[in-house]
Amino acid sequence: MRKAEFSAILSGDELERLRKPRRTAGGMLAAALVLAMVWLSSGVDLNPDAADFGSVEAGKGDALQKVTLTNRNVTDLRPLRIALEGDGRADFRLASKACAKVNAGESCDLLVEFRPKVEGVKLASLVVYTADGGEMRTDLSGTATAPPVTSGPETPPVGETSDGGTTPPPTDNGPQEPPKQVADIHLEPTSMDFSRPNKPRQELIILNDGSGPLRLGFSLAGQNPDRFSFDASGCGASVPAGGRCSVSVSYKAKFIGGNNPLSAMLDVAHDAPNMGTPQSVPLKWERVVQPQANVSMSPGSLQFTSPAPGAEVFTPLTQTVTVRNEGPIALKNLSLRLGMFRGGENKEFTYSSHCPAALEVGQECTVTVGFNSSKPGKYTNHLYAFEGPLQSLASVDLEGETAGKRAPSPGPQPPGGLTATPERPGPVIN
Repeated sequence: MRKAEFSAILSGDELERLRKPRRTAGGMLAAALVLAMVWLSSGVDLNPDAADFGSVEAGKGDALQKVTLTNRNVTDLRPLRIALEGDGRADFRLASKACAKVNAGESCDLLVEFRPKVEGVKLASLVVYTADGGEMRTDLSGTATAPPVTSGPETPPVGETSDGGTTPPPTDNGPQEPPKQVADIHLEPTSMDFSRPNKPRQELIILNDGSGPLRLGFSLAGQNPDRFSFDASGCGASVPAGGRCSVSVSYKAKFIGGNNPLSAMLDVAHDAPNMGTPQSVPLKWERVVQPQANVSMSPGSLQFTSPAPGAEVFTPLTQTVTVRNEGPIALKNLSLRLGMFRGGENKEFTYSSHCPAALEVGQECTVTVGFNSSKPGKYTNHLYAFEGPLQSLASVDLEGETAGKRAPSPGPQPPGGLTATPERPGPVIN
């Protein structure tokens, strides 16, 4: 990602007029235009876009080029990471580990050296990562050539020269100096997010792809270093060539006052020439609100009226409730309950569920609710839908009434509305 350059389309005289203060609407507009030009020209640049190192003899030659990092912002720049990437990165190295901080309005030079080991075309990239997610790169290329083959006059036998003289025996200069062993560091992952549930601990893998040992050091920095911790005992002080190790990084949770986003940096100091030191791994945590299940039950209330006890004809009263998963997540353990603590089951109200435990978003099921009471009176209860044993999702209010015992019907009445008087018994004669 490269910052686009802004070039003015106004002439020098017009720009000069814009710079002169005016107390008119036009003058204010011109001042705003100048400020906009300054804003558009701000940013961070890495130049040149590509660097060609030409041809270099494999195993012996080297070439050096300069890449400039420019900070045109009004605040200082602290690159998150400066790295060599690509298949040919082992043939390039950063000759200077500068640019850990670039002051506002200033530039910094990165020196890149091309030292190929074997013949062929080598391609890589110098990449600068910024804390805001920005990425700038310069493409690197070079060709490693074979050593030249020289031919000369025929070598005379040992002890003779071409003119018939004698030569001293060859001198032994001792063993040749072995090639320098250097480390090559790579980090995986390049950032850590602890916001996901059940991820309070993660592993940072450090790889040494070089030919020499990689020496390491670790520290925490940034805004909230006290809320993170690390254990580097798995790495020790160094990693051998071709080896790897892991650092355990943890987020320290708090039960009180833990709603604000937290961030820090795990700084990895090293002596590998392929990346600047230290390499900073961003650490992040913020509270993630988990989606909640949403269930509807309709109708929201049921009313039952039962005949009086002893009625000649009695049919148990039942009604149907529809349960629907409104989303946004599927239910995995749907259950139904009369009363919050099962206080109403096997009494006046009963239910029969036709709902599965797993209910997908948009899926419906039904529940049959019944009322039957042998005692006159009014009764209330609630039918609850739960996800698991504790998470109440919805409820239906239940009301039922049973009428009192009917009075016996009077017998037939005499005509004229007169009331019949029962006969008195006569005297008893022995």
